Amino acid sequence: MLRVLLAIVLAGAAIGKLQDLDDSRQQVRDFGLPDALARPIGTLLPGVEILIALGLVIGVTSWWAAWAAVLLLGAFIAGIAINMTLGRRPDCKCFGPLHIETIGWRVLSRDLLLAALAAAILLRV
Repeated sequence: MLRVLLAIVLAGAAIGKLQDLDDSRQQVRDFGLPDALARPIGTLLPGVEILIALGLVIGVTSWWAAWAAVLLLGAFIAGIAINMTLGRRPDCKCFGPLHIETIGWRVLSRDLLLAALAAAILLRV
């Protein structure tokens, strides 16, 4: 059940980003990465999220996918925390145009909860 829940969240995030890849790349720039990194990361991120989501629902790959989710969410948490520390508040468009929210404690808490969910999957697999 935990694997399916996290897979749905990641797939939803990927689908949202795929609706506007230019915006996905811009969001990575808004979080402070230079264009040389933002362009490939913003382009590849939805594919990575879909691969992790698929991996979570396939039993033999779920352990590896849970690790990938922990690492990906850790990167998101670090990006949010760094921006908050620097006083920057870019919009989080984690689900593309489906949900837009300025980063803050709520977004950070959500990603911490998702990372804890991924860690719980690691303990159960």
